[in-house]
Amino acid sequence: MKLIFNREIGSVKQGDIELNALLGFLDKSFDYEDIERFIKNSTQDIINVIGKTTYEIIQGYYIAETTDEDQLILIEAVQYSIAIDAYRKYAPTKDVGHTQNGRRMRVDDHEKQAFEWMLDRDNENMERMFYQSLDQLLLALDGLTSWKDTDQYKKLNELFVCKTLDFDEFFNINNSRYLLIKLQPGLRQAERQGILPRIGKTVFDELKADRTSEPELQALIKEACVYWALSWAMKGRLTVTLFPEGVLQRFVSDRITTQGKKPPLMNEYAWAAQQFMQDAEEVLLRIEESVAPEEELAEGEDPVINPPFTFSETDNYIDT
Repeated sequence: MKLIFNREIGSVKQGDIELNALLGFLDKSFDYEDIERFIKNSTQDIINVIGKTTYEIIQGYYIAETTDEDQLILIEAVQYSIAIDAYRKYAPTKDVGHTQNGRRMRVDDHEKQAFEWMLDRDNENMERMFYQSLDQLLLALDGLTSWKDTDQYKKLNELFVCKTLDFDEFFNINNSRYLLIKLQPGLRQAERQGILPRIGKTVFDELKADRTSEPELQALIKEACVYWALSWAMKGRLTVTLFPEGVLQRFVSDRITTQGKKPPLMNEYAWAAQQFMQDAEEVLLRIEESVAPEEELAEGEDPVINPPFTFSETDNYIDT
């Protein structure tokens, strides 16, 4: 696996310069060699998201030192995702000194160790930065044919909810493509366990073949899949940091210890999962009603109409 970092110009390797250009918060003295092993690990993680072929094409642009603007955007998008992920994995290893006497906190006259609650907040912020970088990368890949040929892209587009706009119509995920990809198993489970048994394989296949047919039914199916997938995710399958701020976000106090994190006090995650599933079941009921066959009347038979109410002369009750 060839990396998309540390190009050599003349006899000087550019790893330090590239990292400082991507992550402006790093000290100028930061050494690329210290983080290279994390770069390799994060590169493999990115390949798992965008596919090996797509990565190799972009890595080829990097090796060729392209000057094409669109290709440079792709290179920077991949580099940034890898760099921020590698650094957030690397940073905790440097928070303490690893000596022959165990782990030690190092403090000199010019620097002080950050409190653990500060580290917690910074870790969460970098995690969000990483997810946002993946959204930007996936957006940049839209014009690349090799990306559209990947299994990741094809599997997503097989679903009824295959675009962030479809999801945002019922629950706002801030147009996050990466979150939509992570929700795929829940969306697929919704189709298999919730939609297919209710509409039957024939109708199911017809709707998949023509996404513009029966728009009202398609909208109900998308809505049910969204709520089902959210219920699936709330059961501990996805980190809450993936979701927009405000969705069951954990609280971190300004106490010195990381134990200042406030856990859900009343099982909010389970409640959220239950509520989302309840919403999904309500929509599934409407789907059942929309596909239920209408009862046919025998020839000459009039439809049953509720008779008018009449008062009985013998008592105070209403007769029908």
